[in-house]
Amino acid sequence: MKTLIIYSSKTGNTKKVAYGIYEGLKDEYDLSIEDMDNIKDLSLLDDYDTLLVGFWIDKGTANSSAKKFIKNIKNKNIALFATLGADPSSKHGQDVIKNMNKLADKSNKLIEVGIYNGLVDPKLLEKLKTKPPLFLPKPILNKMISAGEKSREPNEEDMNDAIARFSKALKKVS
Repeated sequence: MKTLIIYSSKTGNTKKVAYGIYEGLKDEYDLSIEDMDNIKDLSLLDDYDTLLVGFWIDKGTANSSAKKFIKNIKNKNIALFATLGADPSSKHGQDVIKNMNKLADKSNKLIEVGIYNGLVDPKLLEKLKTKPPLFLPKPILNKMISAGEKSREPNEEDMNDAIARFSKALKKVS
């Protein structure tokens, strides 16, 4: 069974998780890894039985290019992973999981979903502090800033969870 890990990463968090999964599982499974931005022809996906697709979270769901990419995947075993600037175990994190479960086309078999910590882009955090969007209510803005200040890069615990989670998922479809 050939598996492709595909990722979309803005600040390096999702790339770090993708490569953590790859390094942790490459000796056990037939894996390849690719940056989503480098995939110009979706026919490349025809060579793979299973896709592990990673992305960063924007407004509670996959970033727009990843969302579009995922919608175009058909008839595959698919697993999704994401990085999030808020605590993955928070209510927002749980809402993100629900949204992730709705991303893949119904022709796919969704085998696993996981979210991991991601450090919020310091430029975005500074922008929220100095030039907040006018449409954003103050309490929500303050929550976003607070979560951003507490955010962190994916760590060893995140990597170990991702490796275990996706190894178990791949075993199910092997």
